Amino acid sequence: FSVWIRHHYVEDISLEQAASSMGMSSFYFSRLFRASYNRTFLEYLTAYRIDRAAELLRTTDVPVREIAPRIGYADSNYFSKVFKRHIGVTPTEYRQQHKFS
Repeated sequence: FSVWIRHHYVEDISLEQAASSMGMSSFYFSRLFRASYNRTFLEYLTAYRIDRAAELLRTTDVPVREIAPRIGYADSNYFSKVFKRHIGVTPTEYRQQHKFS
């Protein structure tokens, strides 16, 4: 599962699409995913995207509005809200605290 996510996280993907790409029903995929990772597909995908964003914020000067689509969020405002909910600070604040660390 994680390899597939690494290759597709930038896309607008759903549980149904992920399950279908692996030849499974959504129900079976969801149960198997949760058993394997102890979190839902969406929780895992979101955490993966936020980890990638944090890496870009630490290691590049790419503007936040350009990081959002690079990690699968079309709306940079929504990305900022999700990032803050997961990390506790905005992407800009995170970058200031962790730049090149």
